[in-house]
Amino acid sequence: MNNTKLTKEVVRIWNEFARKKAENDNINIESAVYLVCREIGYEEFIDAMMNYKQALELPRSQAWDFNLWAFATRGYRKFLPGIFDIDNYNMDNFRPKTEMDTKNKVNEAMKYGELF
Repeated sequence: MNNTKLTKEVVRIWNEFARKKAENDNINIESAVYLVCREIGYEEFIDAMMNYKQALELPRSQAWDFNLWAFATRGYRKFLPGIFDIDNYNMDNFRPKTEMDTKNKVNEAMKYGELF
């Protein structure tokens, strides 16, 4: 598949799910996609895009809102198969600390002599 066809296919897939749409005729996107696909392969880049799609679809997603150029130049690595973990993008898995949580931890530490 030549570079232009490859870019058009990547842009088509990206525009199916991404919030920030991409343009087919953007030379920056074309060169970024070409370099990434040369480095890791077309299939692996598409897999990273599909993992990103999964992260975006979470109800309380913490996935960064990339455009295609930013995803291709710096964002794709954390979405590669074997690295990507969907649980890291679900905000419900991370409970914010409250003042009460902190007070309870301090009191418990003092109770067992673990503080200072």
